[in-house]
Amino acid sequence: MEGNIFIYGDIYNHADAPVGAVSLKSVTEQINAAKNADTLVVHIHSRGGDVNEGWAIHDALLATGKELITINEGMVGSIATVPYLAAKKENRRSLPNAKTFIHNPWGGLMGDAKEVAKYADDLKKEEEKLAKFYAEQTGHDLEDIINKMDNETEFTAEEAKGLGFVGTISEPLKAVALFKPKQSKKTDMSEVKDELKEQKTLLTTILDKLGMNKKALAYTLDNGDIVETEGDSELAEGQVLMLDGEPLNEGTYTLEDGTSVTVDGEGVVTSIASGEEDEMEALKKENEELKAKLEEREVQIEENEQILNEVKEEVAKLAKMQSTYKPKAAKPSFKKKASEESKDEKDSYKAIKEARKQKRQKAKK
Repeated sequence: MEGNIFIYGDIYNHADAPVGAVSLKSVTEQINAAKNADTLVVHIHSRGGDVNEGWAIHDALLATGKELITINEGMVGSIATVPYLAAKKENRRSLPNAKTFIHNPWGGLMGDAKEVAKYADDLKKEEEKLAKFYAEQTGHDLEDIINKMDNETEFTAEEAKGLGFVGTISEPLKAVALFKPKQSKKTDMSEVKDELKEQKTLLTTILDKLGMNKKALAYTLDNGDIVETEGDSELAEGQVLMLDGEPLNEGTYTLEDGTSVTVDGEGVVTSIASGEEDEMEALKKENEELKAKLEEREVQIEENEQILNEVKEEVAKLAKMQSTYKPKAAKPSFKKKASEESKDEKDSYKAIKEARKQKRQKAKK
């Protein structure tokens, strides 16, 4: 099974992409839409664009792990060559008039000399990376690739094939003459249906007269169509359901009484379920879902209770904890006690007083 990816337009980052541009986001969306495909056919018609985005698209295509076929449908230029070369050489195709264009990466920057120099180094690294990639994917001489990039070279489909970019040049689809049978004048489906019923009624009448007609039971579908079974037995598995003389298409049908009938590709009934059975099944399913939710809620409550108990235990432990802090012993003080200081002051005072007294007595003599 094949899935189709379209890279039609210039390649931009999604945030800056104008209308009609291609981005990693748009390509990824197409990849996801083709997730059931075994092979991805990548149709490319792009002049190129953002270097980082081109590499990202290339890597996204490879990351699918699917067989890749790339087709140049007009122009594969600049960085668009990178996703194109994601496919193996034998899976790289080109239309006869498509072109391939390669050149050195380029850009612009405003800044000081250091910033400009760094930007130039980055461009040079990207140039070398791209040249080596081309050489590896095409098998062509690296020096010649570099020369062609320097000269901004455009190739025809044949030239691109000769250089190893293209594996096969595909012919475009050709117009062919178609036989158109004459159409019935009756284009209204209701008229055609009425005509078929008339023919069936006529055939039934003839078979009845010949005694060759098998009686059939009729059932009305919920859309108003009438289906029949061969024989006069009730609807059962193994019978063939017919609509307008043809077996019913494979699928599940609902009768007007709510009965669900499933038939295979040959119109054979494979299962029958009454409307009540369907309703019971729906109720059972709903009941199981509710039980599952209830069990989930109970588990959550138990977990919450466990957490709460653990918190309570931690709080209790904190409440019982006592401080183990002990203040450091005070260093011995060399200051005199207050009582000793007071005694010294008194003795000093007495000595001064006694000296003055003696001085007065000498003066009197």
